[in-house]
Amino acid sequence: MTMTVQNNSGELLTGGGIHYGLTRVAPNVYTDGDYFKIRADLSSLPKTLMTRTNDSRCIWTAAAS
Repeated sequence: MTMTVQNNSGELLTGGGIHYGLTRVAPNVYTDGDYFKIRADLSSLPKTLMTRTNDSRCIWTAAAS
């Protein structure tokens, strides 16, 4: 996955070619999503990416090394 930040918004591009537009909610923190909620925290060390469904039955978290 690749995260690009520009003009107070972010774009997440998956390996399968899916783009997600993200909105800045705090300094270096971006989030958005309808059924799948996405949160990219670029302010933490390590940087983290978390996705979850609305019902929280499926949660996936990754950290950049």
